[in-house]
Amino acid sequence: NELKDLLGNKSSAPKEQVYPKFASVAQSYARLVEEKKASFMNLGLFRTLTNLKNNLKITLSAEINQEIRRIADNVSPANQVIHIPHNSPVQHLLPSNTPDFMQTPLDYLGFCLWSIVRKDGLLISGKPNLGVFRYKDKNCVFSNEDCIRDFISNPDSYINGVIQQCMKHPELIHLLRMDEHFRYANLNSILQSKENHISTSSRLMVDKGCETPLHFVEKNLDPNYCWNEWELRKKAIQFANIRNRQTKACQTILSNFKVDSETQVWPPKEKGTQSGINTGTNPLRPRNYVVGLREKTPNKK
Repeated sequence: NELKDLLGNKSSAPKEQVYPKFASVAQSYARLVEEKKASFMNLGLFRTLTNLKNNLKITLSAEINQEIRRIADNVSPANQVIHIPHNSPVQHLLPSNTPDFMQTPLDYLGFCLWSIVRKDGLLISGKPNLGVFRYKDKNCVFSNEDCIRDFISNPDSYINGVIQQCMKHPELIHLLRMDEHFRYANLNSILQSKENHISTSSRLMVDKGCETPLHFVEKNLDPNYCWNEWELRKKAIQFANIRNRQTKACQTILSNFKVDSETQVWPPKEKGTQSGINTGTNPLRPRNYVVGLREKTPNKK
């Protein structure tokens, strides 16, 4: 609408006003395309999970399930007190000491951290009524008191153990929201690498650069190289035939003119002859002079 109002019936418009509008439209279109791709990926993942859910068969018997539920219901958290050492870096958050306890975000999607690490990725919901335990900006919940005591004794091993379990089971990365530890990992490529038994500990997408010389000096090119096998066989047969041949020569009428021959001649000499000599004599030539024809000049004293 802004572009229509800006352009209207005009044949031209200033680029300082039009170009930013087109740039914003292009960015919106690019975001919509990315969101469309993500939607298709989520749809495919949902269908895959639905098929797995339909094919899932519970191997535990009904008696064992009832016993598990009975044990879980009989545990009363209020009867047991969890003691945390004063020098422990773990904080115990309870409704009594935390005003916004109900709005506290839970990491690992609220699953028990102990069961994920000790039970090879088993997902058991934690119980927030036991309290939330904060360690290194991670809010963790657990299913029972024994799990909490193990976590308080060595919290770093459990935090690192979740990362190891995500490397072993890549499907837990997005489920437990561990994207910050696997920024360059793609779910599809991780699943493919798992099928090919490739470790996911190394980054799958990295930026690399290499330098090459501007002008290559060395050139190892063989002009007689031939990659065709049939051409090589042809040359081999030709060489074999040449070894069985003999070279003969004969002279014909047409070839005798091509023979180099030399002859010796006497070069002409330069000669000259003497002719008659022109001679002459110098006779006496008589001359007569007339005197007194000019005017006499007076004598000067």
